[in-house]
Amino acid sequence: MIRASKYFIILLLFLASCQEEDAFPETAEDTLRQYQSYIDNNDFINARLLSTSKEQVRLFELEKIINKEVVISESESSLLHTVFHSITCEKKETYTQCVCDLEDEYERYKQMFRLVKKDEHWLVDAPEEEIIIDDEILLNVMDSLKFSIDSLEF
Repeated sequence: MIRASKYFIILLLFLASCQEEDAFPETAEDTLRQYQSYIDNNDFINARLLSTSKEQVRLFELEKIINKEVVISESESSLLHTVFHSITCEKKETYTQCVCDLEDEYERYKQMFRLVKKDEHWLVDAPEEEIIIDDEILLNVMDSLKFSIDSLEF
């Protein structure tokens, strides 16, 4: 009897490990939906499981901001419900880029995501850093260029 229960326990552990592997979404689109669901519910632990190390750093910062907001205004919910109206993914050389038409409680918007494949699972990668140019700096550069051109004698 003890021997049969030992095999039963081993079988249960094996089945549990198989189910754990299936916990990862199969497609890039499904990964995005699951990832966003975790973010919407402030479940940053599970969101990090679907993220690259660069995105995990960004999520730690986001989590800090959300946690501060929750402490400041406990009466307001920090949970969202994001609806995916469409997801269009294009495979690049080393990653897949997906453009999503999203809507939450506040607005409808487009969002771009980068996903990479690691160990047969899709992971959300941190967005490439955007270059933000201050309007005042841009105007100063343009003025200096104009001055340089005006000062040239032909």
